[in-house]
Amino acid sequence: MKRILLVDYPYPDGRSREKALRGMGFDIKVFNLIQSRIWPGQKSLKRKALPFINLIKPLKDLLWGLDDTMLNRKLLDTVKEFRPDCVLIIKGDSIESGTLKKMKKICSPLMINWDADSFLTPERIHLVLPRLGLYDYCFTIDEVEVLPGVIRNEIFRKNRNIFTVPLAANSDFYRPIEISNEAKNSLASFLVFIGTINPARRSLLENLEDMNLKIWAPAESAWGKWLENGSILKKYYQNGCVYGEELIKLYAHSGIVLDIHFLFSQIPEIPNVTLRVFEVPAAGGFVLTNFSPQLPNLFKLDEEIICYKSAGECREKAHYFLKNPGLRKKIADKGRERVLREHTFENRLRAILRIAGFNA
Repeated sequence: MKRILLVDYPYPDGRSREKALRGMGFDIKVFNLIQSRIWPGQKSLKRKALPFINLIKPLKDLLWGLDDTMLNRKLLDTVKEFRPDCVLIIKGDSIESGTLKKMKKICSPLMINWDADSFLTPERIHLVLPRLGLYDYCFTIDEVEVLPGVIRNEIFRKNRNIFTVPLAANSDFYRPIEISNEAKNSLASFLVFIGTINPARRSLLENLEDMNLKIWAPAESAWGKWLENGSILKKYYQNGCVYGEELIKLYAHSGIVLDIHFLFSQIPEIPNVTLRVFEVPAAGGFVLTNFSPQLPNLFKLDEEIICYKSAGECREKAHYFLKNPGLRKKIADKGRERVLREHTFENRLRAILRIAGFNA
């Protein structure tokens, strides 16, 4: 039985990837990318200490650097012990180039990276490029041919084996959840947005503020704050994020879950689709998303998913579909069928391993 070391995050999606690989017949060992090596198992101590550590930048840099050093050492120890035939790394920003080279020398595993962030995310390409050439195969959620030419040329200069594999839904986690009729009727009238703020999103949402809009999000991001400068969106902001089953309930029962890519209206062609394009239908909900050249390859437009190309079209379609719950459900049901059939982590991982020529 071939061995795969899965270097991943212990969230539901990471557990779904592990389950999928085990189901394919591989011997799997999981390396936790986010477990602290300084204070493992001391979450309460870490939570208490973090506010003070963050106030002292040199101390923060020292501790975080030490944690990363220990993580890289532990990863090498794991490779020596497990001796995998393949190492599959999800993102892996904290893994040093030297560590990747040493892993290759230990047992010559097939080295694969699947980056779940767009190359166009701020500063992403600068993080990715130094390690890109150290992998045998790299997979990006971006439609490679849609990326700006300067970035496309740069990534292929580092590694010719770069392929597009979109995101997917964890169908074990995102599934229909029943709620009371009263709660269901209330949510059915909501136009919901869940995500961080940026100028494109703020502008689009301000154009929809008369549509029973509800916003769940971190209070601020690198782009700004939801509540600053007397924004008209203040009264729609729900004072924080939503997680777990509460998030799934919103996905499943809101009238419309609005998806706005962070690049909407900023570049001519958006190279990928977001997680919500898969997760909302998996939960049984209706998502209204921006168009991307990748989208028609994943869903039948107007039958399995609805998209918009401008702020005006978004407003028009949001207004129409909020008034047509029967049509929303029909499209949501077809979208869910498509996700469960083609857009799960098992589908994606099979594609990755097939392209890389790695079989059980």
